[in-house]
Amino acid sequence: MQDLRPNTELKKQTVKQLYNRNVDTTKGTLTEKNTDRVPSKDAKEFAKEFAAILREREKSRIFDDEDPTTLTPRGQEVMDYVTARTGGQSTVKRLTRDNPQFNPDIGGFVRFDDPSTVYVNPEQERQDYILAHELAHSQAKTPISEKQIRNVLQYGNPFDRGELPVDQGLDRFAGSTFRHAFESTTAPTMIEEANAQGVAQGVMRGLNRSTKDPFYRDPRDYPLSIGRRGLDTVNTTHGTFVDQETDPYTGQYLGEVDAYGNRVYPQMSVPASIHNPEVGATMDRIIKNMPLRIDRQYQQGIRSMK
Repeated sequence: MQDLRPNTELKKQTVKQLYNRNVDTTKGTLTEKNTDRVPSKDAKEFAKEFAAILREREKSRIFDDEDPTTLTPRGQEVMDYVTARTGGQSTVKRLTRDNPQFNPDIGGFVRFDDPSTVYVNPEQERQDYILAHELAHSQAKTPISEKQIRNVLQYGNPFDRGELPVDQGLDRFAGSTFRHAFESTTAPTMIEEANAQGVAQGVMRGLNRSTKDPFYRDPRDYPLSIGRRGLDTVNTTHGTFVDQETDPYTGQYLGEVDAYGNRVYPQMSVPASIHNPEVGATMDRIIKNMPLRIDRQYQQGIRSMK
């Protein structure tokens, strides 16, 4: 700061006018305009909220900094709470960046072929909530999920043996075929995730901790998103794909000749619901019932942790 004490009051005023700066007349110092102010109310609120976030993040940590294989007391408390109610046992590991299944956007996972091992991303917030959720997959699976996992491990797909729609010769555009595919491929995952979200909520309530989901405004939005995405996938895979010779908007010719001289066109998906209104009606009924099915299993997951 420039010291103005040797200067006259007139010079102080001149400096203030010419440089549009504020002069501290009590100390005779020149300060930049809009600096050295008392923090605004908004700034104080932001600092308060940010400090609360940091405290919450610290409280939710589940891995010991000095020993990566050891849970913090709060992490162990979550583990003990769940195992006391399920009778199961799990090993918790860090989901580190050298793991082939690492994704910075996920909280954790449990492998189908190793259900006793829980992976939690140590870079995420609300690790205690994530741990409770993943422990549900490890120790408290829903029967419908257990059946799906057995099929995947034994047959390579979620259908019961011999019940692939193509093996049964089912009409791919029938509403009943669509329902069969959804209930075999998507519904088990949707219900399982609803249960895991309920278990996490029950654990956090039981331990008197924050029940805020780290990824979703409402915990049930996660299984709902799985159900909707899966429904769209079934609609696409049970539809057809046709060659698109021209762009429908510009009329531009889209065909290309491959290395063997064959004419190749981009594929356009025609969903099953376009082929048959019955499929569209089935989709509408599934969508209408999704929130009810999700909430029923979600509440059951909460009750299981009392």
